[in-house]
Amino acid sequence: MLRRDFMATHMVFLNLILTIVLTVAVLFYRYIYPKKHLNLFFLLLIISIIPVVSILRQGSYESGDINYHATFAMSFFQSLKEGNIIPRWASNLNSTYGYPLFVFIYPLPFYLVSIFRLFGFSYIGSVKVFLIFAYILSGIFTYLWAKTELSEKGAFITAIFYIFAPYHLIDLHMRTDVGEVIALTILPLCLFFIKKYSKNKTFLAMFLASIALALLVLSHNAISYISFPFLLIYSIFSWKTNNDFKRVIKAIQPFLLSLCYSAFFWIPALYEIKFTYIDKTAVMYSFPSIISYLYSPWRYGLLFQGPYGELATILGYAQIIIIILSIIFLIKGIIFKKRRLLILSLVVFLLYFLLMQKVASPLYKIIPLLKHIQFPYRILSIISLIISLIAGIFIDNLVLKYTNKIVIIIFLAVTLPTILNWGARKLIPEYNDNFLIKKLTEGPNYGEGFPHAIPKWVDYNNPWQIKIPENHLEIIQGKGDVNETLRTSTAHRYLVNAETDLQLKENTYYFPGWIVMVDNVKQQINYENKQYPGIITFNLKKGIHYINVVFQDTLDRQMAFILSAGSFLLTIFYYEKLMLSLKKK
Repeated sequence: MLRRDFMATHMVFLNLILTIVLTVAVLFYRYIYPKKHLNLFFLLLIISIIPVVSILRQGSYESGDINYHATFAMSFFQSLKEGNIIPRWASNLNSTYGYPLFVFIYPLPFYLVSIFRLFGFSYIGSVKVFLIFAYILSGIFTYLWAKTELSEKGAFITAIFYIFAPYHLIDLHMRTDVGEVIALTILPLCLFFIKKYSKNKTFLAMFLASIALALLVLSHNAISYISFPFLLIYSIFSWKTNNDFKRVIKAIQPFLLSLCYSAFFWIPALYEIKFTYIDKTAVMYSFPSIISYLYSPWRYGLLFQGPYGELATILGYAQIIIIILSIIFLIKGIIFKKRRLLILSLVVFLLYFLLMQKVASPLYKIIPLLKHIQFPYRILSIISLIISLIAGIFIDNLVLKYTNKIVIIIFLAVTLPTILNWGARKLIPEYNDNFLIKKLTEGPNYGEGFPHAIPKWVDYNNPWQIKIPENHLEIIQGKGDVNETLRTSTAHRYLVNAETDLQLKENTYYFPGWIVMVDNVKQQINYENKQYPGIITFNLKKGIHYINVVFQDTLDRQMAFILSAGSFLLTIFYYEKLMLSLKKK
């Protein structure tokens, strides 16, 4: 059962006090300087800091995925330090037997966490700082995007709705899914550059939109491909031209380019699924009932997590009211600003909402990628942003005389009902990097979070090794001596004195890319030994031998990297050539 200690309860009061102080300060400012413009961007920045104050407390959460991601970051950072620009193999996980975690899991969060680690933060601290920055930036990017469509007040309300969306807070404080958190940050950034591209029609704008979309792909696998349809629809909608074919071609260009830039990740991830249990374990979790999207059963509907870690998949109370009011205003003809955009937003919202219902379950069997979503409620990440835009449009259609007061009322209606979820969870100070390292030495029963990437040659019912081996290279038949001379994430070197012919077991899970070199000659590997399923075994002749076990990029990884690097360099070259020709003119 999840606990909420004194400090966690104390945070609720602290958050409430901070909110009241901020509200009073704003009202006081407006009273003293009634004609002076209030900088809403600066106000948004201050507001977005309040829900992340609790993250600054010492220790790690007693639930959620923060410990998993800090553990992943350890392996990722170690691989980076060894010179692997694109880490693929998680060597110190699975009791040092490793597995191809980073072939399949989103890399962008771990690159960013690694940057914070370079600045001296602990691994858990790096994840927490990453969460804080990602959350604050999500509000900033949403404001910048919404301002391209709406007034300053409309953009402010859009950003407020987004950062206080229940699912956003659940991801930040309860699930602590680093991939989804950064995806929620990149989503509005994509919309911002897509809008800029449709407006400016410049090559640079298209390039920046492509980069943002590529970052989204690298942020979270599932969020990226379920949000691409919405982003593409918005891109087509944003282009103003009478030629529909030209509009579609222009709108789709940054998406195609983004897939090229991010190919180094998604092509191997898709192609090498066949070597894992991902397809076998991609079981759809049950669809929540419609009621669960409307009301949380805990603490009178104000708490979004139950005593055993259950999550409330609610849209948000203010969000539901805004949707209803927007539909009423639209039907009555009160909505006159951004009417087409509102209709588009409501239609897309409805389609995504239906996709989360059980009635849509046949689609998850027909469309292969949908079954990898795992949780249908993940679609709330896109829905939260769409509802936020609807709220901004609603504000822009209010009578100006009452807008200021209504903005304050809406702000309080959106924020206060979520206050119990601004980090009112127990943090355990003893959970630090040393704690995680110790848990790693006890084997993966602690839970490493991503068993789907286990190679298919390993026993499906016993995917993890529960004990770190005494020796990484063991003699299982014959007589001889083994001396380990080097061990990195992707290279294991040994000097073996074989007094007889040997059969050896290198305690690493086999996955395409692993090769065994004996005296610089490639050796045949057996990874389907019934006694050691999925583990690298090989034979060795009598004598003294130098053995090098190396993890290399396969052909698909090499080609994917060439596509990413080549397309990026060609884009830079073309842009430089374009700028040079414009200067000559």
